[in-house]
Amino acid sequence: MHLAHMLHEFLTLAVEFGIIFFEAVGIIILMLAGIRGFYCFICRKNLRRIHLELAHGMSIALGFMLGGEILRTVTSSGWQTSVNIGLLIILRASMTLLLHWEAKSEEKEIEEEEEKERHKSEH
Repeated sequence: MHLAHMLHEFLTLAVEFGIIFFEAVGIIILMLAGIRGFYCFICRKNLRRIHLELAHGMSIALGFMLGGEILRTVTSSGWQTSVNIGLLIILRASMTLLLHWEAKSEEKEIEEEEEKERHKSEH
């Protein structure tokens, strides 16, 4: 019984560390994407490209944060906590999918515009 308790404590500690790690990485990625986007905005670089890069950064950051929420379900106690975490996972996953879809649409539009520009410059 003592070994089982020690293993449980170790796994609980590992999960807590994992949650902190995933959420910290997500926060760092989100902050870096925001700082880079702000810098590009101030320098008046391609605003559509900035929007695309911000969407990619947010999507990646939410993916890491989603990993933390999934780990949090391992240590949750009670059905209400599990339901809340499950709803949060659904919300974050939906946001990630929406950002990914938006980024792909934006990327396609940018590629089409760049293709039109190349055709104009060739003629």
